[in-house]
Amino acid sequence: MKIDKHKKKSGCEISRIGGEIVSNKIIKDAKLNTTASKKKTNPKLLEQTTGTSSSMSVKKVIIAIGIVLVLVACIYVAYDQLKAKVVMTVNNEEVTVNDLGYYIYQAEVEGNNMAMFYAQMGYDYWNQEDENGYTASMTLADDVIAQASKYEIIYQEAVAKGYSVTEEDKTAATEATNTLISGLTAKQKLTTGLAKDEVYNTILKKTVAERYKADVITSLALDYDEITKDITKKDYKQYDFQYYFVSTQTTDEEGNAVDISETEKETLLKRMNELADKAKDAKDFATLLEEGEETIVFNENGQMIEKDGFDEKLDSKIKKMKVDEVSKVLEGETGYYIIKLVDNTSTESYDSAIAEAKETAEQEAFEEEYTNNISPNYTTDVNYDYWDTVEIGGFYF
Repeated sequence: MKIDKHKKKSGCEISRIGGEIVSNKIIKDAKLNTTASKKKTNPKLLEQTTGTSSSMSVKKVIIAIGIVLVLVACIYVAYDQLKAKVVMTVNNEEVTVNDLGYYIYQAEVEGNNMAMFYAQMGYDYWNQEDENGYTASMTLADDVIAQASKYEIIYQEAVAKGYSVTEEDKTAATEATNTLISGLTAKQKLTTGLAKDEVYNTILKKTVAERYKADVITSLALDYDEITKDITKKDYKQYDFQYYFVSTQTTDEEGNAVDISETEKETLLKRMNELADKAKDAKDFATLLEEGEETIVFNENGQMIEKDGFDEKLDSKIKKMKVDEVSKVLEGETGYYIIKLVDNTSTESYDSAIAEAKETAEQEAFEEEYTNNISPNYTTDVNYDYWDTVEIGGFYF
């Protein structure tokens, strides 16, 4: 749903100039001279009065009153149409649809990606109903309200605790705003809630809220050693490699994976052995395929983590390889491989597991603090009469 910023009502066109609402119907000043003339004049002879002059004066007054009423109506309509609709209040602080533009856009980006994926399979992602009759559009609308109200509460709590906007906050918000705005289409930049100053104000409040949230987490003094005690470098030992692969499986009429014939396997194995011979002396392992080769695929980002494995038939062989070593043709569970080990010392997976465990614990700890000690101090009222008319999935895309 898009919100028109300018509408014509009651026969008058309304526009916004410098933030003020103005009608294009101009009423000229009419000066009424009620002061009696001090100059003495000779009395005029009485003339027969027909009522014409009095009647014209009444008509002028009626017309003037009518014009004033039309002007007032135009101003009211303009004000009602141009003012941002209040979606919710948080402890009497109003949050308008313009304030939610950033949240709606983020939800639609995520939803639009899903919609394009499901469209390939013939599904209408936005309007497909779940078992409770809820569509993705309705679910994301609820998510937008939940996220926006939560950040508003955290921001208000931060202000109540003495937090204010810092230069660092402004810098971070400016960078985030510029990044978002640069990715918008010309049409989106003109849509409700995505004007640069509106996006900046929302992100700035989120920045302050996140700074306060981080300080709250620090104050909770989490035991990170306890949190990460079960994550070991041995379990997360990482093997990075490149490989060529050809599948020895196909699908039957029912869509199940089945092995190809032994004759077909022999043909593929012969081709892979030829490739392996080239790989022995190749300066660049990644450029061995001939142009137009479709059967064999190359992957430069192969990875095995000790605890997860890669292929049961290959895991032990990969572990024994030396860096820069190129294997002969190896048979895996679903095809043939030629592997070049690139690195077996990276701690990327281990570091990522540690960071993820800490972040999860921090989020859970803050959620508990928010639920028990912050949120109960705030009252949120949502204007569902209006919000239910906003269709997520059609707002910006």
